[in-house]
Amino acid sequence: MDLLTASAADLLAASDAVWDEGLIAAASDRLVTLRRLAGRWHPDHCADPDAGAVFSRIQWQRRRLGGASRVLASDRCATEAHPVFESTMAVDGRHWTMRYLATYADELGAVYIGQRTLLEVFPLGLADLAERSAAQSARWMFVSSDMESQIRPCLPAPATLHRTADSVLVVRPRDPDLVRLADVMAHVGTVPPEHVAWIGSGLWNVACYLEYAQRAHPVIDGSTVWIDVGRHRVSLLGGWAYAGAIGERWAALPANALADVTPVWRADPVQRSALGHIKIRRLLRELLGDITGMGPVPPSAPAPLVAFARSPAAGTAVDQYRSWKKAVEATFGPSRFSAWDLPTNVIYPEN
Repeated sequence: MDLLTASAADLLAASDAVWDEGLIAAASDRLVTLRRLAGRWHPDHCADPDAGAVFSRIQWQRRRLGGASRVLASDRCATEAHPVFESTMAVDGRHWTMRYLATYADELGAVYIGQRTLLEVFPLGLADLAERSAAQSARWMFVSSDMESQIRPCLPAPATLHRTADSVLVVRPRDPDLVRLADVMAHVGTVPPEHVAWIGSGLWNVACYLEYAQRAHPVIDGSTVWIDVGRHRVSLLGGWAYAGAIGERWAALPANALADVTPVWRADPVQRSALGHIKIRRLLRELLGDITGMGPVPPSAPAPLVAFARSPAAGTAVDQYRSWKKAVEATFGPSRFSAWDLPTNVIYPEN
């Protein structure tokens, strides 16, 4: 059965085995498929009378995935032991352990989300990228204490590295109020436009700082961006193995970033701000309801925000931030705080 074109009746009648056959084998692709389905059947913008039931079934399938894609504490029986990452340290043979709330795989290895710790696990063959990830967040430059107090919470904390028999661990502190944006999107389906507004402003604020610091981050997406719903804060915690100084040659790029690399950039593969800006606009389209970041958005999405997200990423980060703010003001009027009832422990129940 083609899940993306199936009717509500077919989706509700299908067994778990049929759903498994309809989902692509790769765990990351399966989550993308479920996100696309959630966007289509979200009851806020789907008129089908069975939309709510289908959306609930999609959320159930997402929770079933577990394993290589993502594990949520609420998906386990109450009597099951809490999941623990454990590895033997290469230097002294001691065991390094960490209880975690969720885990997901990426092209560089795996990431484990602890209550106050973020752990990246790189295979030994990518030890240079593990070291790069830690080095990128070792030093930040600020022109004033005001800039530091505003920007420092939006950047990853310094990391420590640990070598095991088969991997390199990059360990950072994690603010428990921060939730990975991809997990929020998987949970809610479509982000309300008033919250897309402050998330977009936070993304461009970080982009402005990176240009000031002469740094480039080419992988700004739902898997690398984290948000604090209560304080409307956006943090760029992941993907730092791919980042570097503007003008420096790329060390690596994930497949989902290569789609945005022009032939000219392939001939001159150096770090540049523009790739990060393209990724921000793609992410804004996803937040507005275009699940793939490359197609139409729901008719209910605010026209000024959609027009901005679809337009080319041209100019400096400051220019684009100003344009985004104008689009937000044209949609909602003067800036105001919009509360979002989405506690962190709804996404990570043991948080």
